[in-house]
Amino acid sequence: MNLINFALMASPAIKMLGNTRFLALYLGGGILSSLISLTYNYVIGGYNRRSHGASGAIFAVIALYATLAPTSTFLLFAIVPMPAWLCVGGMAAYDLYGAFTNPNRRTDGAGHLGGMLAGFLYALRLTRRI
Repeated sequence: MNLINFALMASPAIKMLGNTRFLALYLGGGILSSLISLTYNYVIGGYNRRSHGASGAIFAVIALYATLAPTSTFLLFAIVPMPAWLCVGGMAAYDLYGAFTNPNRRTDGAGHLGGMLAGFLYALRLTRRI
């Protein structure tokens, strides 16, 4: 699923940012998401948990695109059209809920949220809001 989302979002994000800024977003999103994931797992006592930075980096790209173009249409599961802000907000709610109700699940909710935070902050920085 991440790869499908990345394939759909990468091209428009590269057009918005250019290659260098896109690479900075992707790498920065991966690093921040991994740090947040590892910190979260340390706090809950999950010392043997892994963090998957690529997933967080993809979520950074998705969040940036949704922040800069919130009314653009995303296709949930490549079928259901919805505004970008609603789709990303739903993904954030799902990951937040999962991080607190089932911290041992296979999906790295904290890493996804860290990636979304990176994308959101990068978008705000680009628009000079921070």
